[in-house]
This record gives sequence, structure tokens and C-alpha cells, in this order.
Amino acid sequence: MNRIALFNLALIGFLASYTFLLSSCGEKESPTPQLQTVTFSIKSFDFQMPTPADGRLSAVSFWNHIFKNEAVLEIINLETQQQTKVTYNPNNFSEAFSVSLPTGNYRYKSIVEGGVFESFLPFFVEGEFSVTNQTTDVILEADTDYGLITLKNNFVKSATISASTAPTKDLTLSPDQQYRYTYIKSGTQASLKIIDSIFENELSRTIDVVKKRHINFILERSNGGINVLDLIIGPFEYEEVILPIGERRINMTSDELK
Repeated sequence: MNRIALFNLALIGFLASYTFLLSSCGEKESPTPQLQTVTFSIKSFDFQMPTPADGRLSAVSFWNHIFKNEAVLEIINLETQQQTKVTYNPNNFSEAFSVSLPTGNYRYKSIVEGGVFESFLPFFVEGEFSVTNQTTDVILEADTDYGLITLKNNFVKSATISASTAPTKDLTLSPDQQYRYTYIKSGTQASLKIIDSIFENELSRTIDVVKKRHINFILERSNGGINVLDLIIGPFEYEEVILPIGERRINMTSDELK
């Protein structure tokens, strides 16, 4: 290789290196996104009924809902589509949880799915929020498509629930062992069968399940056997109407009297 060729190669190498240095110096580093704290809190299920027109008092449901111990909140940045996932415990509604996110606009969702019958309450939350240069508080308002059946655990030998869309299953014993219960998908026509522990008779009820409605069953012993009292608690409140029949009292809702 002659001197001219060597010179040309050296020149080309020098120019390439020089161009690279110029381009490198010209590039500006992207600023690191500033992270802000976003605090999430879950609003307890708000299943309130309108105040009855006749002024009757409504009693608040006694039931503390039972959830899965773990759920995932998915957060998506609407500009970058970057996804952040946060694991939380729905049973701790009173405990807020936080995550650090860059400023921007976000969409969130959390879905806990279930079958026809469940020992936990399936639910979902979704919405949008914006992160600014200040601390952001987001309240997650949960909703559900399930109703609740409970049975006071007195005089009960066994209790099962069934439907055409699901196999028969035993009602679940509540943590305090005072009730047997199950959450049921709305729109289901369920069949409840109870065997009492005194006479071992079978008692049954057909239930058209409505979302956010709680029906509580109570077995009451009488001279002739075991009776079933139905307390319909809809949307997790109930109206109690007491009708005296002889010396017995039964609890019904106003809808049942129409």
C-alpha cells in the first residue's frame, strides 16, 4: 500500500472519530423523570338503599366482607404505556398504600374474578388520575356483581347451595363461626338446602340473586319444628318489618308485603 492510500485511510479514520465526538457532544442527556408519591386508598363498598318513603328506619348490615388476601392494581401511563403493578390486601380497606410515579396521566384497574359461588367477594375498580408536582391521593371505589347469602349457624347440621350453572357446594363457615355464607354471581337462580340439627328435616329456598343484595336466613325452633326466617338486606342494608302472628314474630321486607 502506497503512502497516498495510507494517508487517505488515516484521514478517513480521523474524520470518522471527529464526527463521532462532535455528535456525542451534541447529544443532550434526557432528564431523569421526577417521581412523585401517589397514595391509594380503597373506599368501602357503598351499598346504601334510599330512605323508605314511609320513614321506616333501615338497619346497617352486620356483615364484614371477606376478600382474597391479595390483589393486583395495574397502573398504565397514558403517554408512554408504561405499566406498573402494585400488590395490595383488599381486607385492609383502612390501610392506604403508596407508589412512586413520574408526572403524567394514568389509568388504573384491579379485577378479582370469581366463579358462580365464592367464599370471597369478587370485585373490580377502574378509573383515571393525574400525577402533578404534588402528592396525589387516589380513592379506589370498588364495585361488584355478586350478592351474599348468609345463614345463622344455629340449629344447622348442614347447608348446601347449588345452581344449574355450578355444582353443589357447602356454605362456608365464617371466621367467627357464627354464620355460614357464600357470595353468588348476580343473575343466578340458586337453591339453598338446609338440614336442621334437631329434627334433621330438609328446608329449602330458591333464591334469585341480585347484585349487592344480602339475604340472611335464620332457623327458629317452634313447637311444631324448625321455621326459616328470611331477612333480605339489600344493598347491605335491610328494612325490618315485624308482623305478629299469635305469639310468633317473623321478619320480612316491605317488598315482600306488596
